Amino acid sequence: MVTFLTLGSGSPTSGTGFELSAIAAVVIGGASLTGGVGRMSGTIIGALILVTVTSGLIIINIDPNWNQIVVALLIAAAVSLQVLRGIQRRKS
Repeated sequence: MVTFLTLGSGSPTSGTGFELSAIAAVVIGGASLTGGVGRMSGTIIGALILVTVTSGLIIINIDPNWNQIVVALLIAAAVSLQVLRGIQRRKS
């Protein structure tokens, strides 16, 4: 919408691809994928971590196609930590 207003033209694919970033910010922030329990502050922290990592990749001149791979790895790491915490809670 902003692109259309400023340039007078738009693209049907502008704005796509943000689904992965939204899911990553929520999961990195600590919300559970199975139950959806989390805090807004955690989501904000997750978004800040995500922006910092992707900006760092740009600054060190990594190919932009690797951004999605790194985001996927961050999601996998966050989910793994959630699973490990759940196992530890069950043992206690």
